[in-house]
Amino acid sequence: MSFRKKSQLFSAVICIGTLVAAPAYSKEKADWIDRVSLDGFIAQGWQSPIEVSGAAFRLSDTEAQSGFQRLRYGIQITGKINDKFSVFAELAEEPNDFSSLTRYGISQDLAWLAYKPNDNNEIRIGNIIAYAGSMAFLKYSDGAVVQGNPMIGNSPVDLITAEQGVWLTGSAPVGSGKLLWDATLSTPSFFSDFSEDAGYNYKINLTYEAKNGFGVGFGVFQTTGDAQCVSGVCTLADGGAVGSVIGLGDGDNYEFSTGGPDSRTTHVGIIPGIDATILQADAQYKNEKLMVHAQLGLAQDEYSYLGRFGTAEFSEQDAEMRFATVTGQYIVSDSLYLAARYSISQNESDGVASNDNVLDRIQLGVGYWFDKSILLKAEYVKQREEANSGGLKTSGLGEAEWDGFSLEISFQF
Repeated sequence: MSFRKKSQLFSAVICIGTLVAAPAYSKEKADWIDRVSLDGFIAQGWQSPIEVSGAAFRLSDTEAQSGFQRLRYGIQITGKINDKFSVFAELAEEPNDFSSLTRYGISQDLAWLAYKPNDNNEIRIGNIIAYAGSMAFLKYSDGAVVQGNPMIGNSPVDLITAEQGVWLTGSAPVGSGKLLWDATLSTPSFFSDFSEDAGYNYKINLTYEAKNGFGVGFGVFQTTGDAQCVSGVCTLADGGAVGSVIGLGDGDNYEFSTGGPDSRTTHVGIIPGIDATILQADAQYKNEKLMVHAQLGLAQDEYSYLGRFGTAEFSEQDAEMRFATVTGQYIVSDSLYLAARYSISQNESDGVASNDNVLDRIQLGVGYWFDKSILLKAEYVKQREEANSGGLKTSGLGEAEWDGFSLEISFQF
C-alpha cells in the first residue's frame, strides 16, 4: 500500500472515530454544564464627604470630599458532583475587605465541599461563617453580595467573620413551623493559623421559624486561645496581633479621607477574640409588607487590648461589650421599599469608666428595584462614639461623631 493510500486510510479512521466519539463527548460536556451553575454580583457606590467631628483619632479624618468607591464584584460557582456531594466557591474582589492583602486582586472569599446525607442536613468542609446569630435572619452586605441587606452599610456591632473548619447545617419540622440549626468547629483565622495556643473555635445556633412570620434564635460562639503574660503584659505566640477577627466584623461601606476602602475603623473594637464567648439572641417578624428584626448580644473575652485596638499587647483584664440592633423594612410597592436600622453597644470592660461608654449608629434608607436583579439604594448614616466606647474614630479623649449620605447600585445575575 502506498504512503498516500495509508495516509488516506489513517485520515478516514480518525474522521470515523471522531464522528463516533463526538456524541459521547458532547453528552459528557452537556452533563458537566448541567451540573455547574454560576452567579455574578456587581456593586458600585458613591458617597458624600464623611468627616469626623469632635475628638477624632486621626486629624486627617476631619476633612474629606465626595467620590465614587471602588467597584466590587464576585462570582459564585456551585458544582453538583452527584446527589450527595457538591462544591461551592466564591471568587471576589472586595476592596472594602481584602484590599490591603491583595492590592485589589481576586480572592477566595468563601468555599467548601459539601455532603448532603439527606434532604434536611448538610456537612461542609472548608470556609465557615463564624457568627453566633441566626443565619436565617442575617441582613448583611459582603463585598458585592448586597441585595439581602436593605441598608448600604452593615452594623458596627456585627460580630462576624470567616474561618476554616467544618460546618453542619440542618432543619426539621416542629409543630406548625421549622427548627433550623447550624454548628461549626474552626480554627481562629481566615488564613492558615497553626501558632501555639491558637485553639479551636466552636459555634451552635438554634432558630425556630413559625408559619405566621415570627421567628426566634439563640446562638453561642466560643474561642479557646491563650496568651503568654509577663508582668501584666500579654502577647500571642509568634507575635500575633489578634485572635479570631470576629470582633471586628467583615468590612463596611463607608470611607474616610485616608482610611482606604479596606477599613474596619467604623466598627467597635473591644473583643480581641482570644478566649472569648459571644451570646446572641435574634427575633424577627416578616410578612408581605413588613420586616422587623432585632438582636441582643453579650461578648466577653478573658483578655483585653492594652491600649487601643490593633496593638499586639493585651492585659488579663476582662473585655466585655453588650450590643443590640433593630432593623426594619417596609415594602411600599413591588419596586420601592423604606428601611432603617439602629445599632448600639456599651463597653463594660474591666478598667473602663462606666460613663461615656456608648457607641451608636442610625441608618435611614430607601431602595428601588429596577427589576428583580437590579437594586438602587440610598442611605443616610450617623455614628456617635463616646470617649470610652471602644469606637475607633474617637481619640478616647472625648466624643466623636460622623455622618454621610451614600448611593449604591447593584446587579445580580
